[in-house]
Amino acid sequence: MRRLASLVALTLVIHGCAPAERRAELSTGDIFVAPEHYAYSIAAVGFPGAQRAFQIGPGSVVSTGECALEWRLPDEPGPIQTSPVWFERDGVPVAHWWMVSERESLAFEAAAIPEGLLGDSSLVLSVRVSATARRSEPVEMALEARVRGRPDGPGFVPWDADDDDGFDEAWDGTLAIRNDRVVAGIDVGADRGDVPPSVLHPAHTAGFGPGALAARCRARLVPGEHPSWTFWVPAYTIPLATAQKLERSLRHDHVAATARSGWRDWLGRAARLETPEARVNAVWRASLVTLIQCQERRGSEWIPIGSPLQYRDVWIRDAARAVRALAVAGLTSLARDDAWTLRRFQLESGALLSQRGQLDGTGAALWALEQAASLPPSDEWSKRYLPVAEQGYRWIEHQRQATRLLKLSWRGLLPYADPRDNELTRAQLVGNDAWALAGCRATAALARRADRMALAHAADSSFQEYRATIRTALRRAPGRDLPAAWQGGGRDWGNLSLGYPTGVLPAEDPRLARLAARVRSSAAPGLVAYVDGLPAGWTRVMPRHEVPGVLANRALRRVLPDDDGAWQLTSRVMSLALVVTVPICITRSNASRSATA
Repeated sequence: MRRLASLVALTLVIHGCAPAERRAELSTGDIFVAPEHYAYSIAAVGFPGAQRAFQIGPGSVVSTGECALEWRLPDEPGPIQTSPVWFERDGVPVAHWWMVSERESLAFEAAAIPEGLLGDSSLVLSVRVSATARRSEPVEMALEARVRGRPDGPGFVPWDADDDDGFDEAWDGTLAIRNDRVVAGIDVGADRGDVPPSVLHPAHTAGFGPGALAARCRARLVPGEHPSWTFWVPAYTIPLATAQKLERSLRHDHVAATARSGWRDWLGRAARLETPEARVNAVWRASLVTLIQCQERRGSEWIPIGSPLQYRDVWIRDAARAVRALAVAGLTSLARDDAWTLRRFQLESGALLSQRGQLDGTGAALWALEQAASLPPSDEWSKRYLPVAEQGYRWIEHQRQATRLLKLSWRGLLPYADPRDNELTRAQLVGNDAWALAGCRATAALARRADRMALAHAADSSFQEYRATIRTALRRAPGRDLPAAWQGGGRDWGNLSLGYPTGVLPAEDPRLARLAARVRSSAAPGLVAYVDGLPAGWTRVMPRHEVPGVLANRALRRVLPDDDGAWQLTSRVMSLALVVTVPICITRSNASRSATA
């Protein structure tokens, strides 16, 4: 699922940040080292406005999603350890990691900035590698840099990447070329071999592993000396002429200093959080970096996206929360620009949809508009947002009236929808109504601030009546807590917002507590199977009536035995590309057979 992918991509939340303790004008940065808690250490290094970011890791590799540059110590006979990826103490996403053997230690620093030669939506990443001897006597070492299609491990593929899996590879001096486009630049002192592939005599590589483009940086390490090499990678492949111009002007110190200056400026605009706990401060700074990095620039407007790496799209359900977070963090201008961008998703009917079937988008967008206009309060922005909100509000009321006219079992609520996301059902979804209710309240607040009192009164009246309708429906809904869909079934998702932020129910409502308890219990317990140290499978056994959605699923209901004492065994076999779930019903009659199987 995309959200799980998003969590992997954002390892930086733990490792990235802490409050600034040095003067911002310094061009260097302190590294914030913290324990790694993920199976793979991965970080996103980017810059606000760009349409791609660089993936750092797992291991000593950087990737654009369609090309990667990795480093090895091929001549080292002993074990080699690669550290996790860390950002800097003041929150700046300049990445640092180490490769360490018994004889040498290599320190990596990677920073990305916009570059005019590459256009207004791309970046260039510069990487400096510094070597240090770990023995008292001189050490002969060779660092190999090689080009490959993708990292050897979890990685993302951009939506706009070419589908090629075959590459004609060549060197032009220090420039690595694949299919007539430059993908990387290496240090001028690197050895490309006796007969490296050239533009006139390229080598062909099939697949996404390493190919023919490899070079070695050699040095005789003496204690106290620290030879270094630099490499660079464009976010998008570029023509040879552009790469030659870029190479002449690119300097790692300038890239790192520019990245630090730019990010310190962005972070300096946000609210500061200082607590006695360094890691709490670090998470705050990392959250800001994530929010700011999840911003693309399209013309004069900002676009809120879901993740710096593979999740580069707009879901209103996520963008609305980003608007609120930016506003709370004091990044008012960015929050208001993001909220204004959501109008692009408004249809002629007034509905706001970023993804097919996600009817919560209208209410969530209206809520986001009001959040942006109220933190801090602004009459000007309320007036600007109100036409969008009014159309959305009218659409919500029209849809509710339609379900009354159709005399649906759950009338006065929004119609059926299939969001094709985490809800896993086609039904009238509780979360859609929760967000639509929040949209009605938001429209009333915007109208009051814009001095449109008649609209404010109408929207407030709709809010009161709609909330009463939802609460009445909840009293006759199945289960002791809060269902995902009015018809039953589905995965808990939108219903989790019935308390906060939509305010359908007060915080003290016991059904919210029961829902929270059920969701927590369904997340565990279970047994995890490992293969070569990595999770490969999971299984859990629990009473069937506690498994959300099983009895409400019409297809399953036709084949499941009618047994109140039945238990459900769920097993999942996982890989990077696929998750297969196998449910088994255990009843009194088949318990011994199922247990043996």
